Amino acid sequence: MQYEKLNDLSLPPEDVDLEKLHLGGVSGGGIWVEVASPSTGAIWRPDPRLIALEVSFKPRDKWSRGTLLRPWLNLVRAHYSDLEDLIQYVLAPK
Repeated sequence: MQYEKLNDLSLPPEDVDLEKLHLGGVSGGGIWVEVASPSTGAIWRPDPRLIALEVSFKPRDKWSRGTLLRPWLNLVRAHYSDLEDLIQYVLAPK
């Protein structure tokens, strides 16, 4: 795992010591995947996708567990039909 200083992208990413990483209180936060996007110039334009909601993180074992977003949204869709348009928008391929 690496950490990037977003306030100064000229610095190289730093490796994170997972044994010292404390993420208490981040349950429910997003698990994102960065999809490779074609470079169209000098500006980096990442295309991150939210795929899950984090429920636990074990730095010693180097894993994180999450609830996948798509099945969760389908469950919400089944019980809250008034959210159908919003859920369709979120699930639509980008």
